[in-house]
Amino acid sequence: MKHQRFHDINISWFNTAFSSGFRVIEIPFILYYLSFSSDADKDTSTFGIILSVIVASTGICLALATPTSLGENPIKLIHTSFYTVCISTFSAILLSFILFYRYNIVLHIPAYIFIFVFLLLAIFLVAVRRIYQGGLIYQERSWGILFSSFVRVVVTILLCVLLPKRISSVFIAMSILLLGALIDTVSNIVIFIFNKQNKPTISSEYSNTVKYLHIAMPTIVYSIQNYIVIYIISILFEGKSISDWVVLYSFISIFLGIFMDIENITANYKIPIKKFYQVLSIPFLIGLTIYYGFYITQWGKNLYFNIFQGINNLNVFMDTRIVILFIISIFLLKQFFKGVLFYSSKTTSFSLSSIFNLLGLVLSGIVLFFIPNKSLLFTASSIYLFGLLFETMLLLFSLKNNNTHI
Repeated sequence: MKHQRFHDINISWFNTAFSSGFRVIEIPFILYYLSFSSDADKDTSTFGIILSVIVASTGICLALATPTSLGENPIKLIHTSFYTVCISTFSAILLSFILFYRYNIVLHIPAYIFIFVFLLLAIFLVAVRRIYQGGLIYQERSWGILFSSFVRVVVTILLCVLLPKRISSVFIAMSILLLGALIDTVSNIVIFIFNKQNKPTISSEYSNTVKYLHIAMPTIVYSIQNYIVIYIISILFEGKSISDWVVLYSFISIFLGIFMDIENITANYKIPIKKFYQVLSIPFLIGLTIYYGFYITQWGKNLYFNIFQGINNLNVFMDTRIVILFIISIFLLKQFFKGVLFYSSKTTSFSLSSIFNLLGLVLSGIVLFFIPNKSLLFTASSIYLFGLLFETMLLLFSLKNNNTHI
């Protein structure tokens, strides 16, 4: 029985991890397509800013998977999801205005309308998709999440490879991203409806709007981290392009993506903290393999960063190797700790952990301001690391303080 439980846990993780991994792969392909633009550096930076707005504004939507992964009926979340989409839309408008103003991006009125509609549709699709992905985890039909992501990425890759390079632009790139998200979302819904399992619907306390907003706070902060990092480095390195950081962050997002649903799997299977190896050992080994293969070895760096992303100077990444490894490890632990707190209903520290995350970002930015001979990528990745570190330490303190399955 224990062996079967271990098997089921890892199958669920493989499906959710590789589905997230597939979705993240589409960003490097879109960046590859943008590299053929007539102004590739500017378009890459602009796309990175818009992508940061999407990630930041949809952060609150990611936690919508938690109620359904614990057994709540997706239809019961319509009230909570409505307020979630409204908050996300407001955040997207605010962040867009701040970032576009900061980087002096001036577009024609039709372009602004296109971006607004794009952001609204992207937010809606993320919210709906996360609800049904949580439902598939609860029904132990996580293979549907993997299949949907696979179809999405195949379509995205084909478009990036086959579309004429002469029409490459940031708006075509956004359209490709949106089409992939639509395919992914619809596929999850269809699989959920036609593959229902006879498991009882359980009323989850996290379907309550107020309770949901409480647990979603750290997810919001996680999502806006890159926006804050961009803002800090734009002050520390005024006038320098952030395109290299956009590429590096897309690489980091591979690990953030494949580890994302560990918290829901931990909560669904009620894994105690002393059994951490059941959900962390295999993910860490796979993450370490990806990290070593594409960030440490010369052929991997050449393939991913030079050939695929068009970066000529690979030496800019040299002093970030240890920082990226720590980011991978700490994010993995953080997701597991959150899962233990979810099913133990010990979520009062979540909002406080978010504040600690922001504190880590700001303090590290101030400290790095006084360190000479710093590189942009080392500074950006270090700031990101300290935010995660502060948040994780607070979550661990909460687990020990509440004696939660230690």
